Amino acid sequence: MSFFSSFPLLVPLLVLTVFNLFIIYAKQAGRDGADQLQSITLLVLCLAIIIDKEGAFQAALFFISFQLLLAYSTSGIAKLLGSEWRKGRVVSKILSTESHGSKKASYFLNKYILADKMASYMPILLFSTLPMTFFFGTQELLILHLSCIFMFHLGCALLMGLNNFLFAFPFCYPAIIYSQNYKQFWVLLNK
Repeated sequence: MSFFSSFPLLVPLLVLTVFNLFIIYAKQAGRDGADQLQSITLLVLCLAIIIDKEGAFQAALFFISFQLLLAYSTSGIAKLLGSEWRKGRVVSKILSTESHGSKKASYFLNKYILADKMASYMPILLFSTLPMTFFFGTQELLILHLSCIFMFHLGCALLMGLNNFLFAFPFCYPAIIYSQNYKQFWVLLNK
Protein backbone atom coordinates (compact mmCIF):
# COMPACT_ATOMS: atom_id res chain seq x y z
CA MET A 1 0.00 0.00 0.00
CA SER A 2 2.86 2.39 0.70
CA PHE A 3 4.00 1.92 -2.90
CA PHE A 4 0.62 3.10 -4.19
CA SER A 5 0.38 5.97 -1.71
CA SER A 6 3.67 7.28 -3.13
CA PHE A 7 2.02 7.63 -6.52
CA PRO A 8 -1.49 9.10 -6.09
CA LEU A 9 -2.17 9.17 -9.85
CA LEU A 10 -1.12 5.58 -10.32
CA VAL A 11 -4.16 3.91 -8.76
CA PRO A 12 -6.82 5.63 -10.92
CA LEU A 13 -4.60 5.24 -13.97
CA LEU A 14 -4.13 1.52 -13.27
CA VAL A 15 -7.89 1.10 -12.79
CA LEU A 16 -8.51 2.82 -16.14
CA THR A 17 -5.85 0.67 -17.79
CA VAL A 18 -7.25 -2.60 -16.45
CA PHE A 19 -10.80 -1.53 -17.31
CA ASN A 20 -9.71 -0.54 -20.83
CA LEU A 21 -7.90 -3.84 -21.40
CA PHE A 22 -10.90 -5.77 -20.11
CA ILE A 23 -13.24 -3.95 -22.52
CA ILE A 24 -10.90 -4.63 -25.43
CA TYR A 25 -10.68 -8.31 -24.47
CA ALA A 26 -14.46 -8.58 -24.06
CA LYS A 27 -15.15 -6.73 -27.31
CA GLN A 28 -13.71 -9.23 -29.78
CA ALA A 29 -15.23 -7.54 -32.82
CA GLY A 30 -14.69 -3.96 -33.80
CA ARG A 31 -11.32 -3.31 -32.20
CA ASP A 32 -9.80 -0.27 -33.81
CA GLY A 33 -7.00 2.26 -33.65
CA ALA A 34 -8.73 4.16 -30.86
CA ASP A 35 -8.70 1.06 -28.66
CA GLN A 36 -5.02 0.50 -29.39
CA LEU A 37 -4.10 4.14 -28.75
CA GLN A 38 -5.98 4.14 -25.43
CA SER A 39 -4.14 1.02 -24.27
CA ILE A 40 -0.73 2.29 -25.33
CA THR A 41 -1.29 5.71 -23.78
CA LEU A 42 -2.51 4.35 -20.46
CA LEU A 43 0.28 1.78 -20.19
CA VAL A 44 2.99 4.33 -21.04
CA LEU A 45 1.65 6.82 -18.50
CA CYS A 46 1.52 4.11 -15.79
CA LEU A 47 5.10 3.16 -16.58
CA ALA A 48 6.23 6.81 -16.44
CA ILE A 49 4.62 7.24 -13.02
CA ILE A 50 6.20 4.03 -11.70
CA ILE A 51 9.66 4.98 -13.02
CA ASP A 52 9.25 8.38 -11.39
CA LYS A 53 12.55 9.70 -12.70
CA GLU A 54 13.21 13.09 -14.20
CA GLY A 55 12.45 12.87 -17.86
CA ALA A 56 10.27 9.72 -17.66
CA PHE A 57 7.06 11.68 -18.04
CA GLN A 58 8.58 13.74 -20.86
CA ALA A 59 9.70 10.57 -22.59
CA ALA A 60 6.16 9.22 -22.20
CA LEU A 61 4.76 12.37 -23.83
CA PHE A 62 7.23 12.07 -26.71
CA PHE A 63 6.30 8.40 -27.15
CA ILE A 64 2.58 9.21 -27.14
CA SER A 65 3.23 11.98 -29.68
CA PHE A 66 5.02 9.64 -32.03
CA GLN A 67 2.29 7.02 -31.62
CA LEU A 68 -0.23 9.65 -32.63
CA LEU A 69 1.86 10.78 -35.61
CA LEU A 70 2.33 7.16 -36.67
CA ALA A 71 -1.37 6.32 -36.31
CA TYR A 72 -2.55 9.33 -38.29
CA SER A 73 0.08 9.16 -41.02
CA THR A 74 -0.34 5.42 -41.63
CA SER A 75 -4.11 5.88 -41.74
CA GLY A 76 -3.75 8.69 -44.27
CA ILE A 77 -1.25 6.81 -46.40
CA ALA A 78 -3.34 3.61 -46.30
CA LYS A 79 -6.36 5.59 -47.49
CA LEU A 80 -4.25 7.21 -50.22
CA LEU A 81 -3.13 3.79 -51.42
CA GLY A 82 -6.70 2.44 -51.41
CA SER A 83 -8.26 2.76 -54.85
CA GLU A 84 -11.76 3.29 -53.40
CA TRP A 85 -10.56 6.25 -51.32
CA ARG A 86 -8.84 7.77 -54.35
CA LYS A 87 -12.11 7.59 -56.29
CA GLY A 88 -13.56 9.90 -53.66
CA ARG A 89 -16.82 8.08 -53.03
CA VAL A 90 -16.02 6.22 -49.79
CA VAL A 91 -17.74 8.36 -47.20
CA SER A 92 -21.14 8.16 -48.90
CA LYS A 93 -20.75 4.38 -49.09
CA ILE A 94 -19.84 4.13 -45.40
CA LEU A 95 -22.78 6.34 -44.46
CA SER A 96 -25.13 4.11 -46.45
CA THR A 97 -24.29 1.03 -44.36
CA GLU A 98 -26.55 -0.21 -41.59
CA SER A 99 -23.84 -0.24 -38.92
CA HIS A 100 -22.31 3.21 -39.57
CA GLY A 101 -25.05 4.79 -41.60
CA SER A 102 -26.88 8.06 -41.74
CA LYS A 103 -29.61 8.20 -44.37
CA LYS A 104 -29.71 12.00 -44.56
CA ALA A 105 -25.93 12.38 -44.79
CA SER A 106 -25.65 9.55 -47.33
CA TYR A 107 -28.42 11.09 -49.44
CA PHE A 108 -26.70 14.49 -49.30
CA LEU A 109 -23.30 13.10 -50.34
CA ASN A 110 -24.81 11.02 -53.14
CA LYS A 111 -26.65 14.10 -54.41
CA TYR A 112 -23.60 16.39 -54.17
CA ILE A 113 -20.70 14.32 -55.46
CA LEU A 114 -18.18 17.12 -54.94
CA ALA A 115 -19.04 17.13 -51.23
CA ASP A 116 -18.53 13.35 -51.14
CA LYS A 117 -15.14 13.71 -52.81
CA MET A 118 -14.13 16.42 -50.33
CA ALA A 119 -15.32 14.28 -47.40
CA SER A 120 -13.29 11.35 -48.74
CA TYR A 121 -10.13 13.28 -49.60
CA MET A 122 -10.02 15.40 -46.43
CA PRO A 123 -8.93 12.61 -44.03
CA ILE A 124 -6.25 11.54 -46.49
CA LEU A 125 -4.88 15.07 -46.64
CA LEU A 126 -5.20 15.82 -42.92
CA PHE A 127 -3.81 12.54 -41.64
CA SER A 128 -0.91 12.10 -44.05
CA THR A 129 0.37 15.67 -43.67
CA LEU A 130 0.30 15.86 -39.86
CA PRO A 131 3.97 14.81 -39.50
CA MET A 132 5.01 17.68 -41.81
CA THR A 133 3.05 20.14 -39.70
CA PHE A 134 4.58 18.70 -36.53
CA PHE A 135 8.18 18.91 -37.72
CA PHE A 136 8.08 22.03 -39.88
CA GLY A 137 5.03 24.04 -38.81
CA THR A 138 4.42 26.52 -36.05
CA GLN A 139 2.47 25.76 -32.90
CA GLU A 140 -0.48 27.71 -34.27
CA LEU A 141 -0.47 25.69 -37.48
CA LEU A 142 -0.25 22.43 -35.52
CA ILE A 143 -3.21 23.46 -33.35
CA LEU A 144 -5.20 24.41 -36.46
CA HIS A 145 -4.32 21.10 -38.10
CA LEU A 146 -5.32 19.14 -34.99
CA SER A 147 -8.55 21.17 -34.75
CA CYS A 148 -9.46 20.17 -38.30
CA ILE A 149 -8.78 16.52 -37.48
CA PHE A 150 -10.88 16.89 -34.33
CA MET A 151 -13.76 18.18 -36.45
CA PHE A 152 -13.40 15.08 -38.61
CA HIS A 153 -13.59 12.88 -35.47
CA LEU A 154 -16.61 14.84 -34.27
CA GLY A 155 -18.33 14.27 -37.61
CA CYS A 156 -17.55 10.54 -37.43
CA ALA A 157 -18.97 10.39 -33.91
CA LEU A 158 -22.15 12.22 -34.85
CA LEU A 159 -22.79 10.54 -38.21
CA MET A 160 -21.23 7.09 -37.84
CA GLY A 161 -21.32 6.44 -34.11
CA LEU A 162 -17.52 6.10 -33.91
CA ASN A 163 -17.34 7.69 -30.47
CA ASN A 164 -14.03 6.14 -29.32
CA PHE A 165 -12.06 8.17 -31.84
CA LEU A 166 -13.57 11.40 -30.50
CA PHE A 167 -11.96 10.79 -27.12
CA ALA A 168 -8.87 8.62 -27.67
CA PHE A 169 -7.07 10.71 -30.25
CA PRO A 170 -7.81 14.29 -29.10
CA PHE A 171 -6.83 13.43 -25.52
CA CYS A 172 -3.31 12.93 -26.89
CA TYR A 173 -3.20 16.35 -28.57
CA PRO A 174 -1.61 18.11 -25.56
CA ALA A 175 1.27 15.61 -25.72
CA ILE A 176 1.96 16.34 -29.38
CA ILE A 177 1.77 20.12 -28.84
CA TYR A 178 4.12 19.79 -25.87
CA SER A 179 6.54 17.63 -27.85
CA GLN A 180 6.67 20.04 -30.76
CA ASN A 181 7.61 22.92 -28.46
CA TYR A 182 10.03 21.16 -26.17
CA LYS A 183 13.43 22.53 -27.17
CA GLN A 184 15.40 19.67 -25.64
CA PHE A 185 13.55 17.33 -27.99
CA TRP A 186 15.27 18.87 -31.00
CA VAL A 187 18.67 18.60 -29.28
CA LEU A 188 18.08 14.86 -28.83
CA LEU A 189 17.20 14.48 -32.52
CA ASN A 190 20.39 16.24 -33.63
CA LYS A 191 22.74 13.99 -31.65
